Amino acid sequence: MDRRDFLLLFRRGHERVLELSCERLYMRWADARSGAGGAPPEPSSASRGDTQPWGEEPPTEIVTMTSADLLDELKRELLDADVLRIVGREWLSDPDFRRDVETCVEVFCARGGRVE
Repeated sequence: MDRRDFLLLFRRGHERVLELSCERLYMRWADARSGAGGAPPEPSSASRGDTQPWGEEPPTEIVTMTSADLLDELKRELLDADVLRIVGREWLSDPDFRRDVETCVEVFCARGGRVE
């Protein structure tokens, strides 16, 4: 996962500021919750021994993070920040998503981080 999908870390003086895009994080979170990519691909005819003379494409395999993995990654990234700037708070309207993000923010604040 590329953290820049929803996080941007920069310096402001001596502070390390992490900018969190709730919109981008929500999209990744919703994908993770959907279960898309979690099921293993079905065996192709080639793996069953039914090969065509022209061959075939390998099965599509999409691997996504779980929502827990995504939130763990956010918590790890917050360890490197002094200030958290939250952008797009309107994306926190889903109660489950809001609870998950608020839990991460509470842990960040408990260790002395500041939220803008």
